[in-house]
Amino acid sequence: MALWGADLPFDISSIFDVLGIDKDLSSLKSCSLTHRTFRPLCQRHIFSTVAFVPQDPRSYTGMDDVITALESFAHVVHDNAILATYVKVRDLCFHPDEADDPIIPLVVERLPNVQDLTLRPIIGGID
Repeated sequence: MALWGADLPFDISSIFDVLGIDKDLSSLKSCSLTHRTFRPLCQRHIFSTVAFVPQDPRSYTGMDDVITALESFAHVVHDNAILATYVKVRDLCFHPDEADDPIIPLVVERLPNVQDLTLRPIIGGID
């Protein structure tokens, strides 16, 4: 079986592109679990944009949830290096006091194809 759905008819493989354009992550996740041939086609869209922002922006007091997410993501891309190549857009919120956390550059270094990186310092809460 060929990788990247080369053995799929074009109209079937293009469905994943449409779902990606529509940002239909729920359908992409479901499709990725349907058949192993679909997985990389869906993951390319699922992981194209990655955001690390606080879970509750209104009560933001620190970066614990963002750091936890970064650490989890670092483990995922370490174990599945191909996923890191799918990431094109990254959004990272951080507290200035925690900007020197070593996990931040570690994750940034593991994403070779990022085309748009937004680093947003958070002071107080975010809107």
